[in-house]
Amino acid sequence: MQMAAPPYTRIDESQVEIFLLYDSLIPKAIAAGKSVMGHELPWPVLQFRAKSSGKPYSPRYIYGTDITPPAVASFVRTYCAWKGWSLQVGHKRMLEDWSTIQRAFPAGKAGAAKVRQVLGGISSIL
Repeated sequence: MQMAAPPYTRIDESQVEIFLLYDSLIPKAIAAGKSVMGHELPWPVLQFRAKSSGKPYSPRYIYGTDITPPAVASFVRTYCAWKGWSLQVGHKRMLEDWSTIQRAFPAGKAGAAKVRQVLGGISSIL
């Protein structure tokens, strides 16, 4: 069950779509383990250079330069507000999820550098 964000956090429709997609893809990515591909991961960013994919958000079109500590921090803060979680709870859950994904990614696999960037962004929050 999702809870409403505090009144000071404005969450628009496109962000809700991203959060719903993130919630549906992150367990699949973790369950896939070593077989997960970088383009299947729900990268935690709210803004990116979208190509005409026909979708408002497509993990396939998120680049390493889109995954910066401020972009990841913004995602985590807004996502936590949308979920009704404290920042500490959300930080811990997301750090655990992405640490699990990182352990499944061989260092040279496409997407491994972006996974490290996500972990760096999450770690920089607290």
